[in-house]
Amino acid sequence: MDRTYCYAPEHTVLKNKLDIKNNDDLLRTETLLTRQRMRQPLDAAFEMTPQNYRAIHRHIFQDVYEWAGEYRTTELYKGASAFEYPQVIDGRMDEIFEAHAHLAAGDHVSDQVSDHLSAQEFSHQAAQLMHHLNDVHPFREGNGRTQRVFLERLGAQAGHHIEQANIDAKLWVEGAMQSFVQGGKKDNPLLVECISTAIELSRPSEMDARMDHDPTLVGDAHGGADLDHGIDNDGQDDGRGGR
Repeated sequence: MDRTYCYAPEHTVLKNKLDIKNNDDLLRTETLLTRQRMRQPLDAAFEMTPQNYRAIHRHIFQDVYEWAGEYRTTELYKGASAFEYPQVIDGRMDEIFEAHAHLAAGDHVSDQVSDHLSAQEFSHQAAQLMHHLNDVHPFREGNGRTQRVFLERLGAQAGHHIEQANIDAKLWVEGAMQSFVQGGKKDNPLLVECISTAIELSRPSEMDARMDHDPTLVGDAHGGADLDHGIDNDGQDDGRGGR
């Protein structure tokens, strides 16, 4: 029972700017509003910092929650297992971003240079980063969606184009659950697969290259329609009260 973030007396529906007090109605509205925000560019330039990560959450959820972009202040569980306790979130996020700074570096920050990482190596290291972010679960709601938008921006910084529409949301949730249960003891295979597949699917095709030179091919390639590939791939996190 969450007395801090949810409406009394049941304490099951998150308090929200729209004052919606039915979970199904809130889920539908939240999904619609956050999908729209996830398609919009962020004002802030990408930085490999916890502050930038919080700015992404704020951007996505600004229409729904007053606490968008703020770390949670209550404990959070998935089943019987707890995510990081709120009093250590700040420090853990600093540690995580410092440890993975090389993924977004354009110069020699460590022995590795992100520009030189292969897609597979980037996928492995990014999956490890996502495991740690998921393990902390810094926000009361919306951790998975924040991770996926962040991954898209991190990939662009590291030279690996990733489109949100190509991130398999179902596989992402399964991978996050797997890494949480394993405690990072293994190589996060599902998250690696999810990221590497998204990179592969996001690479320009031969038709894309041809359309760059001949715009008249655009209508043929898309059947004359303006398709929104992201509309059905905004998977939710893995359950209210535990995500």
